[in-house]
Amino acid sequence: MASILTNADPKPDYEAERRRRRRIRRAPRVDGRYLAFIRSLACLVCGHFRVDAHHEPFKSNASDWHDWWTIPLCAECHTFGSQARHRMSKEAFEAILGYSIDSIIEHLQRIYVEKVRKK
Repeated sequence: MASILTNADPKPDYEAERRRRRRIRRAPRVDGRYLAFIRSLACLVCGHFRVDAHHEPFKSNASDWHDWWTIPLCAECHTFGSQARHRMSKEAFEAILGYSIDSIIEHLQRIYVEKVRKK
């Protein structure tokens, strides 16, 4: 019986497994079809049709993003303009839009699932 116990596998490395799972959970989730749908829409601020897909932090966690948490913004409203999304806080940008970004994202997701994804 003692020989069986001495030949047993070493204790598993639980910390390494925890780090591996954390890395998997934080990996960016990509959906090219949804991004194509977002890029086919007009800019939320100015209405131009050459848009980028701006990724909002997923569930208020800046280190985690998901392609389904995007909004259509032209380059000016996304990064370059004086009132660009990347130049101000979420609350200030929502004041310009007049809507909650989260509610806009959820609305775009519903449209995609109901109309585009079924095709």
